[in-house]
Amino acid sequence: MMNTSPMALDLSVLPESVRIQLMDFYDFLLTKYVAQPQLQEVKKHRFARFLNEPIKVKQVQTFTREELHER
Repeated sequence: MMNTSPMALDLSVLPESVRIQLMDFYDFLLTKYVAQPQLQEVKKHRFARFLNEPIKVKQVQTFTREELHER
């Protein structure tokens, strides 16, 4: 049986793509097994933080329907 006490893992030995996949899987496990109030305290993944940030643009450019479907 594995030791279930809190532990630290050295992820620096893994390629970046594998670390991202591992973090995604960890987020999934948190969502599945951790009570919601505790889950809110967990630091959000980079992508989740990205989604929560508004997209900043200098100027919004609008188009008419005809302009959008011009060929």
